[in-house]
Amino acid sequence: MAEKQEVVTWIEKHGNTLAKAADHFQNELGWKVSAAQIRYWWKQKDSIKNSPVSNLRLKGAGAKPRLAEVEDMIFDQVLFLRSEKKKVSRSMIADLGKQLAQSELRDDSFVGSNKYDVLTDRAVRFMEFLTPRIDTLSLEHTVLMDETAVYFEDPRRQTIDATGARHVVLKSTGCASMRVTAVLAVSASGRARQDGEIEKIGNAYVAYQKRAWVDSQLPIKWLDLVFPPVLDAATSGKAMVWDSMRAHTSKLVKAQFAKKNIEMFVIPGGLTPYVQAGDIGIYKSFKDKLSAIIDEWKNSDRVLYTKGGNPKQPPVADVVEWVQTTWKAVPGDVVRRSVAAAGFSPWFEDWYISRHDVYGDLFCRKWLTRDETSEGDEVEDELLENLDEFTIWDSEASV
Repeated sequence: MAEKQEVVTWIEKHGNTLAKAADHFQNELGWKVSAAQIRYWWKQKDSIKNSPVSNLRLKGAGAKPRLAEVEDMIFDQVLFLRSEKKKVSRSMIADLGKQLAQSELRDDSFVGSNKYDVLTDRAVRFMEFLTPRIDTLSLEHTVLMDETAVYFEDPRRQTIDATGARHVVLKSTGCASMRVTAVLAVSASGRARQDGEIEKIGNAYVAYQKRAWVDSQLPIKWLDLVFPPVLDAATSGKAMVWDSMRAHTSKLVKAQFAKKNIEMFVIPGGLTPYVQAGDIGIYKSFKDKLSAIIDEWKNSDRVLYTKGGNPKQPPVADVVEWVQTTWKAVPGDVVRRSVAAAGFSPWFEDWYISRHDVYGDLFCRKWLTRDETSEGDEVEDELLENLDEFTIWDSEASV
């Protein structure tokens, strides 16, 4: 919030000149902020000036319930139908909401929202933002990165049993609390990066976290230790594509990106299964291979046990070897096809979202009928209104 207030104060002091404000904060101060973002903050100037400096975003951000009375009516109706052992579906609830809004509250404007439309609209806007900028990037120096966890307990809760069995019990191996989180990165050229996974063990770097999640410091250490050859200051066209997790978009991380002159492309929430290379195909190949190694270890005599009979965690050196072996075994063709399907193919028919069995047809129709004359700033304006808590950098507006 302090940054937003500084921008608003500067504009008021210098005569409402948004173009000059963008030039001042981008070129003179070196901020990684786009002109569209400054325009959006200026529209919200009254709310920004009245907000505490400690706030991360404006008070009341997010969707509001349109009709609270309708929600109460629907809730009661669902309880009644279930007490009668009748089926209740999501589409039934949506139709019921529209009917109640019109009949009970005389509100003909309430039409609800279609999750398919919302997701595909956001996907179209993101692809409109990404694809024109690909030609300005160095694909070898554009990194697609994410963290993924592999659990030692088999995550696939499926097995064969007798037809009609009502309860299927699976025996735990005692490894439910064990997992390894790997940072996997590929370049946009379609090559799996072998630079490492922040203590060095063998050829890999291992991080020890007090809590079982990634904080802002870990991506910074990862940038500093793992990718100097890729993200050095002299290299042009550097970029990072990752999801909108808070640790990826904190002020500390943004400052490090600005220092290294790296563009950041943030995938909006809800789109990672469809436009993130790891989720599209890389992780499945990686996890399938690593799970087989873990299963072999669990069934071997190398497992050590506590006095209470519970299995001990395997040595860190063993886990590092497993991860390295597995990552090298991921086929290069899987990596290349996943990167292309994440929006880096010049043909939209190759993108995963365009071939999705649920969203594919709708996305293709919207992509083909989109307004191709719209400017990048208009697309970015829409993204910023919905995703103000993080930033998607405009390469043309970056320093």
